Amino acid sequence: MKNWQVALIGIPLGLMFAIVIPYVLSLLDPYLIEVEIGVARWLGLPLVVGGATFTIYSIIYLQRRCGGITAPTPGQQAAAKLVSTGPYSVVRHPQQAGYLLLLFGMSILLSSSLTFLYALLSSLLVVIVERRVEERRMLERHGEKYAEYQRRVPQLIPRLRLSSKNQKKKR
Repeated sequence: MKNWQVALIGIPLGLMFAIVIPYVLSLLDPYLIEVEIGVARWLGLPLVVGGATFTIYSIIYLQRRCGGITAPTPGQQAAAKLVSTGPYSVVRHPQQAGYLLLLFGMSILLSSSLTFLYALLSSLLVVIVERRVEERRMLERHGEKYAEYQRRVPQLIPRLRLSSKNQKKKR
């Protein structure tokens, strides 16, 4: 299966997991938050847009930098080299980080406790799968280079960096 064929399947599946399921859960939520948060509710929208944008950008960036994907199934082209620039210099798994940001944004936007629970369970699943499957696969493929990358770059949540002026003062 070629990467563009995977995209034809993956994009609709991703939309279903990121938008349709949270929306349906919010409709089923018997404990829908009845708080008039007004404008605060719309704070979820930038998270949704930012998460979706970061995910899509990360996919395109990886494809253009090395012509592959990080976790190929049989018949797909794997990323030939370790990419540690662009969004991959901020977090090791930017596609998943963007997806989780989108999910938490949906839970705020929909004001749904079930959607928030779905986002939490998805986060847990992503962390477990990434650590057990993809991290091991990347270590096998790239060895010490990936181990050093793991030490330098966080998995899903970016580190806050001091401004360059503060870093120069420390030296």
